[in-house]
Amino acid sequence: MLEPTPLDERKQQILKAVVSDYTVTGVPVGSQVLAAKYFIALSSATIRNELADLVGTGYLQQPHTSAGRIPTDRGYRYFVDFLMQPESASPGVRRTVRQEFESAPRSVDGILEKAAMVLAQVTENVSLVTAPEISEQRIKHIDLVSLEPQSALIILVLEGNLIKQQVVHLDRPTSQDDLSRMAAMLNRKVKGQTAEELAARLAQLGPDRGEQRRIIERVIESKSCWNCSSRAPSWPASCSRWRSRRM
Repeated sequence: MLEPTPLDERKQQILKAVVSDYTVTGVPVGSQVLAAKYFIALSSATIRNELADLVGTGYLQQPHTSAGRIPTDRGYRYFVDFLMQPESASPGVRRTVRQEFESAPRSVDGILEKAAMVLAQVTENVSLVTAPEISEQRIKHIDLVSLEPQSALIILVLEGNLIKQQVVHLDRPTSQDDLSRMAAMLNRKVKGQTAEELAARLAQLGPDRGEQRRIIERVIESKSCWNCSSRAPSWPASCSRWRSRRM
């Protein structure tokens, strides 16, 4: 990601005005509009010079020669990071959020879906909520629970107290005592490691470590697939797609 180019106060205010106006109107913003609506004390020529500088530094772009300016991704990023003023939520919004989350599921996936739904509802915009980048999270603890003689449940606890469960099928019948000993051994060897580090350890295991290899493969799979499933899109109530999800 490019480091933000420092902007003086005037350029910051002009960038803020362009982003604010364009997000409302969807129309490229020209110097005359800026002079009339936001900067009465500045001439159009002065504003044009500032706009040209903002285009040169990558914060704005001009769709074609005779058009006004529109923000670039970099311009939006600067606006969000440095110029956008946070607004306090109204009592009604606070009440809605509190009521919705009082009945939220306890699972991470359920909380993500509820968060996306509430965000879409209160902003009346499409929303997308994602889980943290689990593949880079380190392992805190692994537990193995016997389900059937040749089937076990892996309980994986990651940094941030995120929990993932995965069923693994074993090559031979294995008792709970054997699983507990294997879990203790795995905790000694893989605690604090990431998925990438686990993959490196897996490559070092010999052919006689079949059960250990299978369990580590499932742990890596759980960490890698988390981000694919733990993302929840949602649509505002006015959207037909939203209505179909709630029927």
